[in-house]
Amino acid sequence: MFVHYYTRCIKYWIKLIGMPHDRLPKATYDVLKNLDNAGYTTWVTHVKNLLFRYGFGYAFIAQDIGDVKVFL
Repeated sequence: MFVHYYTRCIKYWIKLIGMPHDRLPKATYDVLKNLDNAGYTTWVTHVKNLLFRYGFGYAFIAQDIGDVKVFL
């Protein structure tokens, strides 16, 4: 069950990082990412921790994953 939950979170994160900056969800993501950088705990913090926990921290740092199917 938790694998399905984690996969859905990662898929949504992938969708967000691929959006243009003029879209509202992307703007909201950028705000949450800035709050995470300032030390607050947000949804982005949990996604970042999830990626780092399973060895994909490089994807969060780069904000790019390359081929989506290979990554998933």
